[in-house]
Amino acid sequence: MKANKYCFILITLVTSVFASGQSRLDVNSRVVSATVFSDRALVTREGSVTLSRGTHKFVFSNLTPGLVDESVRVSGKSTAGLKILDVQVELRYSADIQEKTDRTLQNKLDSLKAEDRLAADNIAIANSQKNFIESLQVETAKNISQNMTGQKPEVQDWQAMLAFINNGLKKVYAELRKQKDTRQEVREAIKGVEQELQKHRTLSRRSFKKIVVTIAVETPGNASLQTSYIVHDASWSPLYDARVSSQNKKLELTYYATIRQNTGEHWKDVALTLSTAQPLLTQALPELQSWFVDVKRPIRRIRPKRTHSSLFTVLNYGRMSRLRSGTGAIMGTIRDGETGDFLPGANVILKGTHHGAATDKNGIFKIENVPAGEYQLQVSFIGYRNINVTRVKIKQKHVTQIEASLPPEALEISELAIISAEPQAERELGYATADVHSNRISAVFELPTKSDIPSDDTPHKVTIAIEQLDVQFAYMTIPRITPKVFLEGKVVNSTAYPLLAGNVNVFFEDEFVNRTFLETIVRTDSFQLSLGIDEAIKVDRKLIKKFTESKGVFGGKRKITYEYEIHLTNNRPTAEEIRVSDQLPISRNEKIKIRLLVPDEKQIKLDKLNRITWLVHLQPNETKILPFEYQIEFPESTTVYGLE
Repeated sequence: MKANKYCFILITLVTSVFASGQSRLDVNSRVVSATVFSDRALVTREGSVTLSRGTHKFVFSNLTPGLVDESVRVSGKSTAGLKILDVQVELRYSADIQEKTDRTLQNKLDSLKAEDRLAADNIAIANSQKNFIESLQVETAKNISQNMTGQKPEVQDWQAMLAFINNGLKKVYAELRKQKDTRQEVREAIKGVEQELQKHRTLSRRSFKKIVVTIAVETPGNASLQTSYIVHDASWSPLYDARVSSQNKKLELTYYATIRQNTGEHWKDVALTLSTAQPLLTQALPELQSWFVDVKRPIRRIRPKRTHSSLFTVLNYGRMSRLRSGTGAIMGTIRDGETGDFLPGANVILKGTHHGAATDKNGIFKIENVPAGEYQLQVSFIGYRNINVTRVKIKQKHVTQIEASLPPEALEISELAIISAEPQAERELGYATADVHSNRISAVFELPTKSDIPSDDTPHKVTIAIEQLDVQFAYMTIPRITPKVFLEGKVVNSTAYPLLAGNVNVFFEDEFVNRTFLETIVRTDSFQLSLGIDEAIKVDRKLIKKFTESKGVFGGKRKITYEYEIHLTNNRPTAEEIRVSDQLPISRNEKIKIRLLVPDEKQIKLDKLNRITWLVHLQPNETKILPFEYQIEFPESTTVYGLE
């Protein structure tokens, strides 16, 4: 009776365990969609499961170790009544995951090695047969020679023996070739399996993550479970083609995206979305720090250190953990080689790549997410000599810091004659573009077709938008630097989304004219595109007179007067407006006085940096002369640097 009581209790416990459904089931899932940001991605996996009543644990296994635990979200659709009770992220190592694959590969390797040994044995046998037949051939030749001296040999006997030897050798040589070819194929297969086995054994030392979802099921049915999570080592960057037409004053801007990912998960046939948002796991308003004021100290001019030809100096390598795996960054300052002043707007590019930047108002530039390696860096700025530096090293997760100084010099620019052109031919091929959704702080591009993006960190280019924008043409010249008149197009971003920073290939009338870097342009903001040089408008800056006078012997003053003329000629058949720029020197010492004599300040625009701007209207075949005269006064005993 007592035994029956214990048996009843045991049966009750077993029944309750099965009834509660505390099972642990793997979800056969795949990546179905990904939203890619500038430095990460939100990945969504989906899998179908069959649910029975009770509490179950469903496991999304073999996930990348790079997923951010705090970002994991789980949802689902079901015909059953269910409730998600808990979501856990676990870290595991892949030795048990790879064990079955390793065993299969090892069996295949053993089989191939057995084939290799068999082929080696067959080659040895064929060589023995070859040696026997060749020795028989030698003995036959000796016998024939002896018979010829003693008695007349039978021709039929010779022919039969030679035919036997010939056929035997043919068969042996054919067998040797066959076995050698077989062994070569087997050895190549062995090499491939050994490499794959080594790869899997290396993977066995790697870690993987899994998401464990606990679900309470009230009624049986089927369910589709989705889990989403943030991963790093994924990014997209913009690239633009800007095609400008002077006929209709339009810019056709083709907006491309270059997508990379090295997350460890293959994105096959996934729905891709690109976002301009900058996601952060924690978003908080920064705090104000203490603000100190002090007595102004003398500013010491900092000049870059110079090496052998050195207008370029690598300072150091600083670590930056937020860079994605396999990439580094480069940042630094660009200065005037003579004055040491910062140069805003200088172009810095890594030649042969899409990576580049322009310096800000403080002469500072930054280029992030550059694949680690060695590059040739080029620094350029209108009116200065270009600097090309080879073997600039970019280290993984590090920032290469540099300083560069550009020596002033007239810039050689490839010229573009702007002429009347026929309307552009219609394109025969169209492009599938993304659906665009904008909100208050970002834009989202949903690609129209599904894509394959393997985890190999290689670029994949897609077209996300083609926009028609209005262009306002403007001529400008800085004859003090170069005697050329440049055509620029001013464009307002009238799209529904921001244009992120990226390289732009500029085409004018279907001719490639320029490659530049576009900073981020928000909606309704404007940007300029340089469209080349118009040779139909001539400009020349001439020094007419330089006059020096001194007053007083001791403690006297010296005055130097510069008189220039700027000649402008419009050879175009239409009236044009040209913006002409020049400048006055800026005094850094109260003893040095600078005065503009001609023109009157009411006729020009003079900014705080002493830059002068004329707006000149020219009729067809008209020439205008702009007088420009200024005076510098300083003590006789003072030596002044920076004068022309």
